[in-house]
Amino acid sequence: MIWLKHRPIFKICRVVAELAMLVVCLLYFMSPNRILRENIRRNSEETIPIRKQKDADEISRLLAMRQWNCESRKSNKFQSEGEKVKDTNELCPKWANELDWKPSDKPLIQLNPARIIYPANQNGPSNELISFQEAIFIGIETNRTVVVPQFLPHRMDRDTFHESEVPASRRVDLNFLSRLVSMVTVDKMQELCYLKFDVGFQKQDAECNFFSYLKKTSGMILGSTHDTVLGTDGFTEMKMLKKHDRACEPPSFPVRRMAKIKRAMRVDDVKYNYRSDLPCAVLIDTYKTFTNDFDGFDQAILDKAINDINSLTHEDLIGANSRTKFKLVEIFTKRPRYIREIAKEFIGKVMQGDEYIAMHWRYNHEFICFHKYPFCAQIEKVESRDLSEVIILASKNFTSSKVSKYSNCDVTQVVHVYLATATTDYETIKFMTKDSDFQREIFRKILKKEGKADEISYYGDQRCWKVQLFNKVDLYRFIDSHYPREKCSVIWRDTHELIALVENEICRQSSIFIYSPESAWSEIAMQTRTNNVPVWDVLSELAEINAIDEIY
Repeated sequence: MIWLKHRPIFKICRVVAELAMLVVCLLYFMSPNRILRENIRRNSEETIPIRKQKDADEISRLLAMRQWNCESRKSNKFQSEGEKVKDTNELCPKWANELDWKPSDKPLIQLNPARIIYPANQNGPSNELISFQEAIFIGIETNRTVVVPQFLPHRMDRDTFHESEVPASRRVDLNFLSRLVSMVTVDKMQELCYLKFDVGFQKQDAECNFFSYLKKTSGMILGSTHDTVLGTDGFTEMKMLKKHDRACEPPSFPVRRMAKIKRAMRVDDVKYNYRSDLPCAVLIDTYKTFTNDFDGFDQAILDKAINDINSLTHEDLIGANSRTKFKLVEIFTKRPRYIREIAKEFIGKVMQGDEYIAMHWRYNHEFICFHKYPFCAQIEKVESRDLSEVIILASKNFTSSKVSKYSNCDVTQVVHVYLATATTDYETIKFMTKDSDFQREIFRKILKKEGKADEISYYGDQRCWKVQLFNKVDLYRFIDSHYPREKCSVIWRDTHELIALVENEICRQSSIFIYSPESAWSEIAMQTRTNNVPVWDVLSELAEINAIDEIY
């Protein structure tokens, strides 16, 4: 077939292909995003030097989940000369001590130690925490002592330097939580239950690897000797996702199936739906089972828990309704002390104030968008520019009541915003929000819609009004400089998890939180707080502004 290369049509195709490749190269090298990235690179070189002279690009690469394995092993284990680092905790001895948790013997709610419930959930860190919270509430309602589980790292973390399980004390302040309710360790559960669970509660079909996961994290198996209860009182066999593999065949094990409708169960119905006299119970990938959108709780009791925990008494909890108890579980499941204190220091020293906006954008390539979510078709259309405009629009709304006070520009109105995002364009967005021309253009459209075009002289001038955006690069620099690995090694077990937990706490403490609907990470940050705005609401407002600008 050598003769084909001499045919005219072949020559034409080759010319067209070469021209197409030339156009692609020109578009890449002249693209605005590339120019922005180059400006970001130059801008990062002008920032304050940090230890080992890491710039924004290096930090971003370190924090990228897919890059974590090789980078973490290099930075955690060795110095630049190749010598092994001697880790100490001289800057944070209290944090290290508190991670060594021991069950409290004087909780406000003492549950039956002969009946336990264990949350087995392998659906990601945030869903694991939600499952743990629900297990605590189910334990309170059914008088079962809660077993503190071993958590798993995020499935995209590849830090082989550490064991795969994550101690619960690194995600929850167990010392604080144990003041509310009695809990036991996995070791105690194994002694009580002879390494076998008696009964399970299941919401969704389990994956094939559930049995190995359960054995690895709990040391227990589904080996009930009470299979005679199958077919009675609503108990059925366990359901699996796949039936064609023999390894997926479940054992003869009594399970009570929960409703598959998300958040369908009322908290008042938990005691009935999770009933069983069998002592050793396990939640099988069960989470987000009952609604948390309710009112009717006792605000006086919640205020005691938030403002003066020492005034909260056993009598308060005995008389509390189920909705109040559920909210108390959320209040008592705080992040570990080191996470809260690092977040507080960052907010005070770097962001320089308690009033700020936080925004979480969850929708990267790993987010699974089910068709029932109304925003699925819009996700791929959202670009860095749109998120930058969302930040400026939300900041304008946040400070609209303060404009008259600073209208003469004697004092610059600076709006502090923290962006937590799963995407990799956070530095691009930061650069856009700092660009004066970009700010002036978005305000031209906003003020046009509001009929306040005369205010462009104020909002379009960064000497009068501007956004200061912070992200995980700023947070990493702060932690790395104030609590370096060699002097506070206890917090550096997993860099990605450390950053994610502190970011979540920063969002929780914000004045306004712009959250990502259907994100468990956002859901955790929203617990116990108000002033939460769905990001799609701001994007809808932005779409209206752009539509009016195009018409007129």
